[in-house]
Amino acid sequence: MSELFGLRRYPTLYNLGAVASPVGAYVLNVRVAGRLYDAEAARQHGGSLAAAGGDKACFGVECFRTSFLVITAATVGGALVSLVLVWRTRDFYRGDIYAKSSGTEWWWSGRVMVARRRRSSGRARRAGEVE
Repeated sequence: MSELFGLRRYPTLYNLGAVASPVGAYVLNVRVAGRLYDAEAARQHGGSLAAAGGDKACFGVECFRTSFLVITAATVGGALVSLVLVWRTRDFYRGDIYAKSSGTEWWWSGRVMVARRRRSSGRARRAGEVE
């Protein structure tokens, strides 16, 4: 997310992305699938669940066909959005993402990761060196 929108609002965008999954699961499972199941059960029992004595049993593939199609459409939509994001960020991920975003070069020295900032003249300085 930070490569598209920057780091200024990264925490907010990260948390919105984390909340999207449980909210989507609730909406698709309870609001969509549950109501469609109840509507089909009512249709099978003569149009009203109250007339069936509150029995919400539904039989056959018709019970989940419409909810399956709605959830499939939502999944295909999410996959398309994901492909658009991959296309938009492909140039960013082709190169060295650390050097582009912070001006810092990273490399392994033994078991630790070492960083060194690049000078504006192009010469790299050692860690701890002051300009």
